[in-house]
Amino acid sequence: MTLTVTSFAEIESEFNAFVGAIAYATMVTVDAEHRPRTRVLIPVWEAVDGQPRGWLATYKTPVKTAHLAVNPHTSFASTPGASRRSAAWTCAAASGQRQRRDVGPTGRTALPATGRVRCPLAKARMGTRSPRFRTSSAQDLSRRRLPGNSWFMTQISAPSGVLPAVAQRWPTLLGLAFAALSLFDMENGRSLAFVVFLAALIYLGTAVLGKPGTVWALFIISTVAWVVLDRLEIDAWPGLVGGAISLIVIGLMGGLLRRPVLTAAQVPAMVVFGGAALLALTLSPQAGGFLVAAALIGHAVQDVLVWRAKQVVARSMAEFCMVLDLILGVGIVVLS
Repeated sequence: MTLTVTSFAEIESEFNAFVGAIAYATMVTVDAEHRPRTRVLIPVWEAVDGQPRGWLATYKTPVKTAHLAVNPHTSFASTPGASRRSAAWTCAAASGQRQRRDVGPTGRTALPATGRVRCPLAKARMGTRSPRFRTSSAQDLSRRRLPGNSWFMTQISAPSGVLPAVAQRWPTLLGLAFAALSLFDMENGRSLAFVVFLAALIYLGTAVLGKPGTVWALFIISTVAWVVLDRLEIDAWPGLVGGAISLIVIGLMGGLLRRPVLTAAQVPAMVVFGGAALLALTLSPQAGGFLVAAALIGHAVQDVLVWRAKQVVARSMAEFCMVLDLILGVGIVVLS
């Protein structure tokens, strides 16, 4: 039987009993290979202006930082020891955006997700001055009504300030920097055909390896190799074409086409974008430049799909490549 109320005061005593039984909460993050990791947090509850407010204490670790860099969503759940009821939250902690979702009680009585309770264990182990913990106080108290006029309340914190916001968008800033340098040093649009080919090749290599986190290593290796060969005036195109053919063969033999759609699509993407880059080299500078621009914008569209799906490559690379490809494509058209 579900209890429905129109104000929090009607269920405050039962609410306090419910959250009073909660000693711990869990926090789940997901790494670049879509493997979840759960850790235990200590919930602390209080009442502010007659309304419930929940706090979760956590601190920055290399693992959390790495996970949130590729997947900015995290979930929190709490369950009383002798009950099957639980509630959970999701928030975009790394991007600074907020999301909320109430998983809902799985027991008989519907209760709000947050509230006030004394937590002696939290005080004893954590304390307000403990150097090991930083309390994640929320920026605002989100409140809305659920079906049946019951109250749903969550307290979600998100990074604030200019510097944290800028730091979270480092792939975008890096893409802008690379695009500016490339356009400044561009002879004509056709000379940037290697960017299209390298982008497709790196995506394909990462798909074949099946480890999205390796994409930055492939990017650094291929970029440094191209720059060195260019300075030595050695034609790198035979090596690029040979590498692409080898990866396609390895991918086909390894069953790449039977994997998720975006991952399998890297084989035809290599053929399309790589072929466009090679064809552009045979055309006039202006015609070749427009073809390269079209290929770059097309690859930017794929970057958006990859970024949204969180597949193939790390989201940071998809974001970086999205900005780089789009600006280069538009820049070539404008400057041609």
